[in-house]
Amino acid sequence: MSKEHIDNITKIYGDFVENEYSKIFENEYFGYRKVTVLQPELNDDGTPKKNKKGEYIPNKELTDTENIPLQETIEEYMNREVIPFAKYAYIDESKTKIGYEISFTKYFYKYQEPRKTEDIMNEILELDRKLDGVLRELQENE
Repeated sequence: MSKEHIDNITKIYGDFVENEYSKIFENEYFGYRKVTVLQPELNDDGTPKKNKKGEYIPNKELTDTENIPLQETIEEYMNREVIPFAKYAYIDESKTKIGYEISFTKYFYKYQEPRKTEDIMNEILELDRKLDGVLRELQENE
């Protein structure tokens, strides 16, 4: 990076205002809880199997993980995103971890209109013509 680039970045950071190059979020916005979602083994009648303590016996093949935003409760997320599809799903809280992720593409991506097919085809045909010319020259020089 040039000194000019560094100076621009420093200025943008120091100004602390939102613009096309700068977005301002609370730290928690990027945080999530990675939770392990378990589902119990089921009896023939579709009810969950339980051990002697009355706890569900997990079906290891159905174990999954979910990243739940820190700004949302686990219960809200589970009721909206998991329980409608897995009625008896539950969390193994001993495996919950906190993580943070910043997706620069998500916040700074600028859509660029794809090139027209006609333009691409014309470019390919032009390159093909040039290649034919180069190949002809090589054959003539042999």
